[in-house]
Amino acid sequence: MARPSNFTWRAWGSRPGRHYQLLFVGEGTNVYVHHCGHPTAIYPYYISRREDGQGPMTLAPNGRGFMSLAVAKEAAFDIYRSETHERIR
Repeated sequence: MARPSNFTWRAWGSRPGRHYQLLFVGEGTNVYVHHCGHPTAIYPYYISRREDGQGPMTLAPNGRGFMSLAVAKEAAFDIYRSETHERIR
């Protein structure tokens, strides 16, 4: 599903190890995509509900991190949408 235009991402940190927060109409959500920080990681991205990246993680269906930032962001958006679908339609 295509992401509605009222969603954007806020990025911070240096590469590698950058972090991204999903924003809805300019307001921060509790959905984050983090890079593990390892410069040669094959599956470096994971989804967390905390800005610091600690706590439970959401991984890719293969049980590892996500290989690309685009796929991790799409999965994070899907998680947010599934929990708050009434606000997004």
